[in-house]
Amino acid sequence: AARDPEAPAVVRGERTLGFGEVAARAARLAHELIARGVGPEDLVALLLPRTEEMLISILAVHQAGAAYLPLDPDYPPERLAFMLADASPALLLTTTALAARTGEAGSVPPGVPGPGLVSSDGRDPAAPPAEGDPRPVTVTLDDPATAAAIAARSGRAPTDADRVRPLRPENPAYLIYTSGSTGTPKGVVITHRGVANLFHSHRRELYEPVVERTGRSRLHVGHAWSFSFDASWQPQLWMFHGHCVHVLAEEIQRDPERLHRYLRDHAIDFIEVAPSVLAQLEQAGLTEGGSCPLPLLGVGGEAVPDSQWARLRELPGTDVVNLYGPTEGTVDALVAHVRDSGRQLIGRPVDNARVHLLDAGLRPVPPGVPGELYLAGAGLARGYRGRSALTAERFVADPFAADGSRLYRTGDLARWTEDGAVEYLGRVDDQVKIRGFRIEPGEIETVAATHPDLSRVVVTAREDDGVRRLVAYAEPRPGTVPDPVEVRAWLAGKLPGHLVPAAVVLLAAWPLTANAKLDRDRLPAPDFGAAVRGREPVGEAESAVCAAMAGVLSLPRAGADDDFFALGGDSIVTVRLAGALRAEGWEVSPRDVFQHRTAAALATGLRRRERTSPRPGDGPAAGEGTGG
Repeated sequence: AARDPEAPAVVRGERTLGFGEVAARAARLAHELIARGVGPEDLVALLLPRTEEMLISILAVHQAGAAYLPLDPDYPPERLAFMLADASPALLLTTTALAARTGEAGSVPPGVPGPGLVSSDGRDPAAPPAEGDPRPVTVTLDDPATAAAIAARSGRAPTDADRVRPLRPENPAYLIYTSGSTGTPKGVVITHRGVANLFHSHRRELYEPVVERTGRSRLHVGHAWSFSFDASWQPQLWMFHGHCVHVLAEEIQRDPERLHRYLRDHAIDFIEVAPSVLAQLEQAGLTEGGSCPLPLLGVGGEAVPDSQWARLRELPGTDVVNLYGPTEGTVDALVAHVRDSGRQLIGRPVDNARVHLLDAGLRPVPPGVPGELYLAGAGLARGYRGRSALTAERFVADPFAADGSRLYRTGDLARWTEDGAVEYLGRVDDQVKIRGFRIEPGEIETVAATHPDLSRVVVTAREDDGVRRLVAYAEPRPGTVPDPVEVRAWLAGKLPGHLVPAAVVLLAAWPLTANAKLDRDRLPAPDFGAAVRGREPVGEAESAVCAAMAGVLSLPRAGADDDFFALGGDSIVTVRLAGALRAEGWEVSPRDVFQHRTAAALATGLRRRERTSPRPGDGPAAGEGTGG
């Protein structure tokens, strides 16, 4: 920022911010947070749109020495309410447009905060909440008075002389909620030490080599992860090295063709995506002709299929890296360069991290023998906020260190290769990964079991037609006849989108093994055709959409008023539907399908274009899922 303040730091749509502007805006907001008493060991919730404002707010919170909690505006109100109540942040930063979401959550007062102002509940919102009031103070960043107060602050980055307390490496940097096996999400506390260590490790292994190889000191990096997902730190760290981050809009993230065009037209040098998203990008033309324009490409969030690994290994001029790490290990704990191995590996530890593969007695296993993967070192999380028992269960004493450090039990099964790399084998429990999201079926089961018409619920991941989906199997309570479509809609109102099952299957009796245990292999495949109830289509557009829906979902028919997602649609199949309609000459994007879930609604906005032959991105997507 001091050396070249006009150099591009953040690009969002048509807007480009230089490093000088980003640094000054972050510093002013940081001084405002400090003036409100925020410092190390404090937590600031961020409910903000996916724009440069989110990046600047994260920088500001860290400059104040505090930690941030990202809140996804698309989460159901109950989820937001839980996170706010569980985390107990001191402040909530939001916008006027999103403030209503906090009102729905029922946890935050509706007043517009700012120095000298009085909120609608009669108190000074710049002051701490009343004793016993767990709700955070709300700071509405686009309120004129608040914006003016922030603008009047110093544009110089705060130091310990300004902060309410000195900042130490062990202080929290952020709190990320992940799926919890007991039915409630758990908040993982990551430290400033962990973030700083990851930056220095990636600078050595990723940033500096690609700068040297390309001969360009300033690179362009695509940001395609949700800010509520810890992988969002991967592109942010590049900015600390002087590179430009492109914050991609959701409509670009969800459309492989638009994402591919953006990467090409803006000469993006690096992006990290889930392997399933990369499969869609491959079909959209990213690796057409056996080459890729990106000098560095990252994959993470889920296992890489063997066939995809083989293709990526052959890309000339592109260093493809497989980035592995649970949230508890600060984003990335191991890195594998795909070109170095003919089989899928998660590689070797980042700097100052240690990996142990142990048996049930915490004894090391020899090369080639499966063992549970344990992590240790600078990237280890503090633990789970407010969950001391769970922290003690998952973070155990390190028997191989004399300094009192800990090991984190990942629950992942792996083995050593002959040359000392790590090969991922699967899970030791029921946790699954779909579209890059870590999912504990137990959390969904617990929520579903609160439905008044259900007694027992089992959630599992099924793979049909190359698409991995969540399916909920449920036993109705005596005397009830629940509607599976309505049960799914009920769950959609209580869970984030990636946790909502694609189907709900009602069972009169559970399939059992000879030992009277649930036989998961005999659970029936969902009949998505049973959800087809809508009327016959009317007109050319409705008929085209219904036919395309039925085709991509392998159903005999789809009704005009049927919800595409209730019929089995998901992020992957949404891309297929958009591709099928485009091949028939209709203008449509995956985002349109998300916004208009029925054939009737989608057909209303359809427009004809010149009919073309199917393009590379129009066919079915390969892989197991997509990011979301």
